[in-house]
Amino acid sequence: MNRSHEFGDMPFGQTRVQYTASDATGNSRTCVIVVSVQDNFCPQLDEPKYGFINCDMNLNNLKECYHECNSQRYGIAMHSYMESYHVCEDDGVWHPAVRLPIDCSHQRYSNELIKGYRMSYRLTTENTCNDTNFLESVRLHLVARLTPRVPHWCRPRETGINCTLVSVEVTCVTEEVIEVTTASPSNNYDYDADEYYD
Repeated sequence: MNRSHEFGDMPFGQTRVQYTASDATGNSRTCVIVVSVQDNFCPQLDEPKYGFINCDMNLNNLKECYHECNSQRYGIAMHSYMESYHVCEDDGVWHPAVRLPIDCSHQRYSNELIKGYRMSYRLTTENTCNDTNFLESVRLHLVARLTPRVPHWCRPRETGINCTLVSVEVTCVTEEVIEVTTASPSNNYDYDADEYYD
């Protein structure tokens, strides 16, 4: 028996495979099989701006694609919110799903970043909000306490980032005290004040 193709992977599209069987007396018969191989039918992925898509077949014979950027000066925008790697599963859907356009953007690193923190303290003294000297003393106290601590928050030996205390602002807000009176349960009811319906 002779065959036109060896066993193995077939290219995408239609391929005619012919088998010819013959015997010693010269009789022969031919059989033709049309093998159709369809590419994964997931929708075409859009190439990222300033980048490209690199696709290949994985070990499960599924199409997998990576979104990549043209150079190291570009990175996947919003990388933490979306995956740059997608696989076309047998259901015809990319996994994970492509929810937002994936583009590359120019990477820039800031020289300075200001991060604000807010701390709340409750004071039991009276008329402190109008005492500017008291508020200034609180501010200076916080500056003295926080200045040596803030640099350790960024772990400069591990991250290479240096943190310093920029400023401290003290704002005083007077809380309104509301007295709540609780009553004990009672079995005495004013029947004249109640309305009853059958």
